[in-house]
Amino acid sequence: MVCFMLAAVSCSKKDDGVSPDSRLCRGESDFGAKILGRSSPVNVCLNEGGPEVSAVFTTPPDRYNILARMVGGEATFMIQISFDHTDDFPRALTPTGSPAELETLPDAVLIYYEETPAAGGATLKSTIVREGTFTLGVSTGDVVTGTFSGLVLDMESGGQPAGRRTLSEGYFSLDVQ
Repeated sequence: MVCFMLAAVSCSKKDDGVSPDSRLCRGESDFGAKILGRSSPVNVCLNEGGPEVSAVFTTPPDRYNILARMVGGEATFMIQISFDHTDDFPRALTPTGSPAELETLPDAVLIYYEETPAAGGATLKSTIVREGTFTLGVSTGDVVTGTFSGLVLDMESGGQPAGRRTLSEGYFSLDVQ
């Protein structure tokens, strides 16, 4: 009886560490991002093998370009991430919204976000990354991995300021094409 009680207590949900249900995308996708700053949060959960997510290595310059696109009920969401190849990882990169800064700042990562309403209307586009962290996990010729959190993006629509969006957390683990 004592053994049964110990087994029941050790297998309770309180002791299971991180429940898969509480992780972004249940930890089961190749690309995941949580978008805040909307009327309701959106989780972008995508797997490789289709046109929705890709990682491409271009040369010159030796650069990774990740593109994730999800069509949701309310809108289409697009996230683009670009950064230069490095053999030194894990490595913290500095998020920027400026293609010029990607070219001039060492250890920069370009973060670009778009949101197009399904019912029509103007597309929201990111312009500036205010804060956040980005860590490159691995960048080999075949695989690229990384995580990001707290990316606060200024948005515009039709050339006018349109509030902010936050990529509160995210990750990717992709084969490189």
